[in-house]
Amino acid sequence: MATNYVLVSSSASCDSSSDDETLNPKKIDFSYQGLVSEVLEVNLVEMSESTERDQIEKILLYNNSLDSMANALTIFRNISVLDLSNNLISELPENLNTMVNLTQLFLRNNLLDDLSFPKTMASMIRLRDLNLSGNRLTTIPSAVLGVVSLRNLFLGGNRLAEIPRGIKNLKRLRVFYLGGNQIRALPSEICQLSNLHALILCDNQLESLPECICCLKRLECLQLHQNRLTTLPEGLIRLKSLSELSLRDNPLVVRFIREMTYQPSSLLELTARVIITNRIEYQPDDLPHTLHNYLHSSHQCVNPRCRGVYFNTRVEHVKFVDFCGKYKIPLLQYLCSPLCKADDPAVAQGAQNLEDETSIMRRVLLG
Repeated sequence: MATNYVLVSSSASCDSSSDDETLNPKKIDFSYQGLVSEVLEVNLVEMSESTERDQIEKILLYNNSLDSMANALTIFRNISVLDLSNNLISELPENLNTMVNLTQLFLRNNLLDDLSFPKTMASMIRLRDLNLSGNRLTTIPSAVLGVVSLRNLFLGGNRLAEIPRGIKNLKRLRVFYLGGNQIRALPSEICQLSNLHALILCDNQLESLPECICCLKRLECLQLHQNRLTTLPEGLIRLKSLSELSLRDNPLVVRFIREMTYQPSSLLELTARVIITNRIEYQPDDLPHTLHNYLHSSHQCVNPRCRGVYFNTRVEHVKFVDFCGKYKIPLLQYLCSPLCKADDPAVAQGAQNLEDETSIMRRVLLG
């Protein structure tokens, strides 16, 4: 017996106050139904005969047990959104290419590999969003590289070892998600994606970046954490659009922190600190000439609550900020001593004030 289907309008999920649902796009919601492919096929055929199938614009089939994409889906010629995520699909049909009105196709967390795709998807000229994360891809299929209309491409959590040179075809890409793969190097062709706003490369095996990546003038987000980077292209610092840079868990950061040391203060510096912090009054003739000149070389501790100063030696501290995926290394901070704790909120505020006042310190790249 075929499982009952559910036909709802998009307004049902938007709390719309409109009484005329015929003005709203319709969607079929088959999600979380435990459907297998044979049962789905029967349901779709029955539905196409009993409804205005050309009014259907969204079909949701995520979280089922589908092992293939039903051929009957192509009956609904005007659907723009198709979600087949979290199923067991291992192959896509050749007639996928006939779904020319699709703008969003979600195939996340299935069993797709390099041979699972049709020969071409070039007719899908309206497709903007394609999510293939959580599958078994070792490369980007040529069919996908032929969808030149793509704006957002998600390929995270696959087995990608390399990026094909054909990636240059996707010149309209704005978001390119490649986190959680096995990529060791990027082809120079990726630098031709001039519309990229976000490039996610975290949790890979990258040891370097191509110099031309600095040509991506619209790049706002570059996530590189959990790789093997030891250097970065110097031109990154000149990317005015770049506002999010993630670098944690790379050798260039780990090595920098490991090499930071606390140097003991000299007797001269200890004396000068006592004079300044205790505001001891003196006349030039009261002090040795060396000490008198040395007092004028003091620097204020970054902690605004601290009256301490430092001279030749200081405690170096790199402040790391990691918030909802944003990660940057804004400043190398100088504290007067290890007792002036770097995790004090006042230290963070003092550094922020300095960063706000000096635009060149908004972003410091190590390497």
